[in-house]
Amino acid sequence: MNKADLVHALVEDCQLAPEDAETVVTTLVERMAAALAEGDKIEVRGFVCVSGSLGPAAIRRAARQSRFQRSGSRSFGRARH
Repeated sequence: MNKADLVHALVEDCQLAPEDAETVVTTLVERMAAALAEGDKIEVRGFVCVSGSLGPAAIRRAARQSRFQRSGSRSFGRARH
């Protein structure tokens, strides 16, 4: 389902004018994108839970050390954000 499908569903199911349905969907998508960009979490119970992966609440992991089993040599992986 894409944006046009959502607009069409609102027009049919809620008897909204196409322009009004377009405004509703656009506003919803823009507000959700802005919230994710700020690092907020979006939760629609029973449907989806999304959080901004690069926001301030994201889990930051330090570089880790690993060992190759055959040679025994060690290497360092990169830090993940």
